[in-house]
Amino acid sequence: MSVSAQIPVLPRLHLAFVTRDVMQQLRSGVQTCESRLTRRQPLAWSTRPGDALLFKSGPGGALALVRRVDRFEVGPSERLDIDELTELYSRYTDGPLVDLDYWESKRESRFAVFMFLEPVQQLYIPAEQLPTTRTAWVVGYQPSDEVRQVLLETLF
Repeated sequence: MSVSAQIPVLPRLHLAFVTRDVMQQLRSGVQTCESRLTRRQPLAWSTRPGDALLFKSGPGGALALVRRVDRFEVGPSERLDIDELTELYSRYTDGPLVDLDYWESKRESRFAVFMFLEPVQQLYIPAEQLPTTRTAWVVGYQPSDEVRQVLLETLF
């Protein structure tokens, strides 16, 4: 009888491009929830607990598993109650200093998705090993073998 080693499998992976400020907040643990508020249903809408988010900004990266997802949607002629969402979620997305300009800029949003994260882990993946895209979110990202190896080493 032979015993075979279990090969780790990556969870469903999303690639999320973020600003350097957001990356710093994620890495420091200040931001524990990634949010996407938009007029149209965001690509992040399909995110579910257990998925992994690979955050990319410039030369740095971070990886986190999604623990919980909250979604909000209103009809075509309605807008989300941004004041209520700010009250409920800003402490997770902004930390102790609420970014009122960000929330104000989302007043016309009809969709919101909030992804609560397991502790974020720092990693480094050279920018040239990630796809170039016009979107800030890639659903079901399929990494190269080199990137996959870095992700597996970070998760397991």
